[in-house]
Amino acid sequence: MTNTLYARLRRGGTLAALVASVAVSPVVAQAQQAAPSAQANNTQPAAIAMPSRAQQLILLQSTLAALDQANRTGDYGVLVKLSARQFQLTNTPEELAGGFRGFSENGIDLSPILLYAPRWTREPWIENGVLRMVGVFDTNPQQVTFDLAFILEEGRWKMVGISAGLNAPRAAP
Repeated sequence: MTNTLYARLRRGGTLAALVASVAVSPVVAQAQQAAPSAQANNTQPAAIAMPSRAQQLILLQSTLAALDQANRTGDYGVLVKLSARQFQLTNTPEELAGGFRGFSENGIDLSPILLYAPRWTREPWIENGVLRMVGVFDTNPQQVTFDLAFILEEGRWKMVGISAGLNAPRAAP
């Protein structure tokens, strides 16, 4: 199963929704298959410690900052090099450029996320060795949405999946 990459731009009235992503599930599934089975070894699976909140924020913001820089320069090679080996094998810089074309063509600036705390739509979690972070930055005039996946590789958390988009801000209560 190969990763699929897509970009979509939808305009309607004052709302412009932009979504670009690299499908998370194929890479996540492959990352899970790559780990040796605990049952086969008659051992308990090793618990992977949840990174601290500070580490989570660094992963989140540095990944989206790298995406922003790739969008600005058109050079997605660094984003690929910072990712996990499985992501590198299934995604080329050219595919990422195509997938995030909507961001670069529309001059979307993701850098304001560095000044905002994320609002998690679900608290970060680890499942089958994959750290997932899903949420939104309440930036204006549009919110930045994200869905990121990371695995521990060579002692560091590395990206195996990325999805980012824009939504209209949520209405005040």
